[in-house]
Amino acid sequence: MPKTVKARHIKVIVAEGRKGGIGKTTTCINLATALSRAGYNVGIYDVDSQGTLAKWFNNRVNKKGIKDDPYYIPLDQDNLADGVDKADKAGFDFLIIDTPPVEAKYLTHVTTIADLVIITTKPSGGDLDAVTDTVRAVRTAEKPFAFHISETRTNSVALIDTMKSLSSFGPIAGNTRTLDVFRELFTYGDTLFEAAPNSKATLDINSMRIFVEKFFNGDN
Repeated sequence: MPKTVKARHIKVIVAEGRKGGIGKTTTCINLATALSRAGYNVGIYDVDSQGTLAKWFNNRVNKKGIKDDPYYIPLDQDNLADGVDKADKAGFDFLIIDTPPVEAKYLTHVTTIADLVIITTKPSGGDLDAVTDTVRAVRTAEKPFAFHISETRTNSVALIDTMKSLSSFGPIAGNTRTLDVFRELFTYGDTLFEAAPNSKATLDINSMRIFVEKFFNGDN
């Protein structure tokens, strides 16, 4: 009799974006924290050789003494699927993976384990041009995706035009308004929830967290 394969509980979110400096790592940090504060057990991992996400976590541990909000999971890049299975067995609800700013074809090994790919971009023409390559690769991998627009200004023409352009490709998970404190998050191991708990940007991240919850509950 064939062995029954147990369905995987953990949900893997991969953050992608071909350009650097678009707020992808910041998105990972704050979305992971938003999910953690909503009661989920959340892990993060960094496949970017620059290791910005890992450095942020180390600062969080060393300067703030916080080790599990969210928790950094040291995975093996050469066997990510096995690492995901171990994280699943350890009881994690979500794993959010940050990726380097490279052409999407170099991220196939990461995209294939994703349950949702979040493509981050800024509301500018140069950044939008880089989105097409990522969308094409994610579609080829037959993975669901949604967009996140970073560093926005409320009701700006650039934001409105960007949302209109992106919505023709797929759903928009949210946009995050620009905030000076973003630059300080990495230095001190902070998140928006500590550095600017009452800001509009923090509300934006919580809205994105709700999008993710609805997506995995089948409500989107």
